[in-house]
Amino acid sequence: MPNPSITVIILTYNQRETTLACVESLIAGRRMPFNILVWDNGSNDGTLEALETAFPEVR
Repeated sequence: MPNPSITVIILTYNQRETTLACVESLIAGRRMPFNILVWDNGSNDGTLEALETAFPEVR
C-alpha cells in the first residue's frame, strides 16, 4: 500500500511564538513526508513574517 498523503493545517491569529513552536516541533519530529500549511487569519503581531523567515518551506 502506498504511503498516504498527509497535510497538517494550522490555524492561527496573533500567536506568533506558539505557531513558530508548533511548526518547529512538527519538523523536528518528522518521520515521514508531509505538508505543513499555516492559515493566518490576519494577525498583526508579525506571525506571518516570522514564519516566512524561519520556515520558507511552509506555505
